[in-house]
Amino acid sequence: MSKNTKKSRGVSSAEQPSDASVASPAEEAGVANAVLRVKPSLTYSGARSAWYAALLQHDGRSAESFVETCAANPPSMPKSGKPEDPRAWLRFFVRSGVAQVG
Repeated sequence: MSKNTKKSRGVSSAEQPSDASVASPAEEAGVANAVLRVKPSLTYSGARSAWYAALLQHDGRSAESFVETCAANPPSMPKSGKPEDPRAWLRFFVRSGVAQVG
């Protein structure tokens, strides 16, 4: 095989997920059954403060419960009226070192 030839990895119909087995939002983010650990007593303002408070309420619980609860009832809503993805907020807090999932 030459250097310029790429291997194609086609997905057969047997490997494609069916509509019957739909993963939860937390499973899609890779945080299913993972326990949240949150650093307490940090101060934020605005939307970060609301999402941090929701994160603190889920300290010691599964990350999936945080995602499901906040998807159903978001702690803050932007001016556009479209709710933000709780997985994005969870990723933000994990990247900034405030929370650990595992």
